[in-house]
Amino acid sequence: MALDDKSKESNFTDSTAPKAQPEDTSDVGLGGDGTPLNPKDPAGVQFIPASGRGGDPQNGDAKVEIGDAIAVTPFVGLGKEDLMKFANDPFWVRLRWILFILFWVLWVAMLAGAIVIIILAPKCKDPKSVTQQIVENGPFYQIYLKSFSPNGNLDGLKDKVSYIKDLGVKSVIISDVVDKTDFKKLDKNFGGDVSTLKNVVEEFNKNDVRVILQFIPNHSGKNNPWFSENREYYVTKSTEDVAKSTWKSVSNPTESAWTAIENTTLSYLHQFGADEPDFNYKNDGLVSAMNDVLKHWFKETGIDGFLLSDVSYLLENLNQLENVNATINQKGNKQILEKLLNDKEWEAGEERSPFALLDVTGLTGKQALEDYAGKKFTPIVTVELNPNFNAADLKSQFESKENQYVLRRLSSPRTQRFNEKYSKERANILTMVSYLAKGELVVYYGDEVGLEQSGAAQNPLEVSVEPMKFDSSVDSSKLNFYKELGKISKTNLKKSADEDVDIVVKNDTDILAFKRGDIIVVANLGNQEETVDVKEFLKIEGAGEYHKILPTPGQTFEEVSPGKFRLPGLSGVVLHHQKQDAPATTT
Repeated sequence: MALDDKSKESNFTDSTAPKAQPEDTSDVGLGGDGTPLNPKDPAGVQFIPASGRGGDPQNGDAKVEIGDAIAVTPFVGLGKEDLMKFANDPFWVRLRWILFILFWVLWVAMLAGAIVIIILAPKCKDPKSVTQQIVENGPFYQIYLKSFSPNGNLDGLKDKVSYIKDLGVKSVIISDVVDKTDFKKLDKNFGGDVSTLKNVVEEFNKNDVRVILQFIPNHSGKNNPWFSENREYYVTKSTEDVAKSTWKSVSNPTESAWTAIENTTLSYLHQFGADEPDFNYKNDGLVSAMNDVLKHWFKETGIDGFLLSDVSYLLENLNQLENVNATINQKGNKQILEKLLNDKEWEAGEERSPFALLDVTGLTGKQALEDYAGKKFTPIVTVELNPNFNAADLKSQFESKENQYVLRRLSSPRTQRFNEKYSKERANILTMVSYLAKGELVVYYGDEVGLEQSGAAQNPLEVSVEPMKFDSSVDSSKLNFYKELGKISKTNLKKSADEDVDIVVKNDTDILAFKRGDIIVVANLGNQEETVDVKEFLKIEGAGEYHKILPTPGQTFEEVSPGKFRLPGLSGVVLHHQKQDAPATTT
């Protein structure tokens, strides 16, 4: 047994065993302490020899430490040579072409879609210019409510809708109904409230008549809360400074336009009554507040526009207290009006755009148009002639510039009625020309029946506010004359701001004539009978016939030969020119 053990031990000892070869570590990196790292392990595997018996590091266990940070080799993409392998590959060539073509097809499709949307989508309408508004809404008829309405209140207007419509006018101007002590209410003297006015507007609209509301932006009533709560809204100045002022009240030219404010050292300006303090339009808060007032009436009642009165007095020059002209027609008035009618926040809709007719003072018609004509407003020009005006005088009042559509009137609350100023014959001729010349006429209530001033006016600002007459005492021939002129203006004229209307007056005669579309107006301003060849007088080319439509009241006309008429002195006639082979037009 022992022998066998020795033999086994001898055999084990003598057996041939492979010798360990030194490891090739030429490609192994070293760690920070000099120990090798496994080159094949990106995690940084580190072999750390453990001390064996006697401290021999060559034998014993090995400790392996893996680094915390894992190094990631960044992807740098394909090289040029690799890319070129795919550049000419048929598959990738086809794919590139397909994507290229698809891109442009989609781009063209989107462009075509955008064009279709632009063409088919409802267009936003540009705000109507004041000229468009006048053309569409004229002629106009202005009423002074307390004198026109049968019972003196607003609701009574409903009974007169048909009367106004029969005059051939397209719009009615309702004057002097807003409460000066509360601008968003109606004057209590006329009864009703905002809803009452809305109902009246709706009644007129049903009969194809628009409604224009008069408003005075220059001043308020002294009892308006603004006067005590927002004193900065009003024109005030030191009482000591205004003592030398020469500014006078328009209502009473013998009185100062300044009144002291009790318990203060200030005075307030009132260019009209002492109970009507003037606004300070250099205050932005006031401008905004007044814009809101106009917005209120426009949106809540359905009116189409405004007649803004006394706008010549909006601004004043407080540095010229001794200059009486420093309170009227100042340069900034037009800019103030533009701000008052700024409707960007009114939310009125695309179909409705506010416009305003303006009452101006102290300017000729030409000056008024130069100073106050704007995109949303235009002045009303008062026709002023000497009592015995001739054809040349009349022509001067109705000549207009290209693209200018003038709004005119013959009478107003503050002027003498024109029926009293001129003879009956001249007044009729003036009415005919005013209705049918280029532009529009504002008819003042009562002019159509020959209403005259009843005695001396108690208020210099209310010269012609006589009670309206609807009975048999009125001049029926004059009333019918107005109705026929309104019908011709409304139905026979194709109105346009850029139309060319040439008023002709010959030097050797007192004849005036003009042609507007197919309508011809001829007037004899002389006292003697005259024979007029219309075709020759107006240089009308081509053959045609001339049909008499309407003469001035009480006048007869004889057609001497085709197109040649004999006109009595101080008379006029409206003709229809029917071109050859054209169907006749009737009114």
